[in-house]
Amino acid sequence: MKETTLVEKFSINALACTLATTATHPIELVKTRMQLQGELTKSYQKTYTSTSKSAVLIVKSDGLKALWSGLSAGLMYQVVMNGSRLTLFDNLSCLGVPAFPAGMVSGAVGGGIGSPFYLLKTQQQALSSLNVGSQHKGTKNQATATIKDQRRTCQCFSGSDEN
Repeated sequence: MKETTLVEKFSINALACTLATTATHPIELVKTRMQLQGELTKSYQKTYTSTSKSAVLIVKSDGLKALWSGLSAGLMYQVVMNGSRLTLFDNLSCLGVPAFPAGMVSGAVGGGIGSPFYLLKTQQQALSSLNVGSQHKGTKNQATATIKDQRRTCQCFSGSDEN
């Protein structure tokens, strides 16, 4: 039997994660918007109440396509984060590294390099024509520009440390 190459392992891991993300993205989008509503204001009318009612409201206000807002960044996040994490874990395990430290190292590396894509995905998911506290305004291009215009690359990793 032919041994699987590093590129093949990475591709298989990334493909599995992207397929799962494509199927579950609308649910995560609804969850993200429910969590963010009213984030920066003390007085707001609760717009998103339940998962199903929120999904219907999003479709009515922004269209069916809106349920997949941020999918491209979400797919990139899965490829970079989980593709590298699962492949690194598998390779460390093959080298005889015990599961616990292999998991810690691969999780830290995958999470670290995937963080900017997660930030972009969340910003794109939050964009809506509905007023949910007016905390996130703009377009997908403006959300992308937020990351591109950062003066320092490490600003894309804000929130990843205790400071």
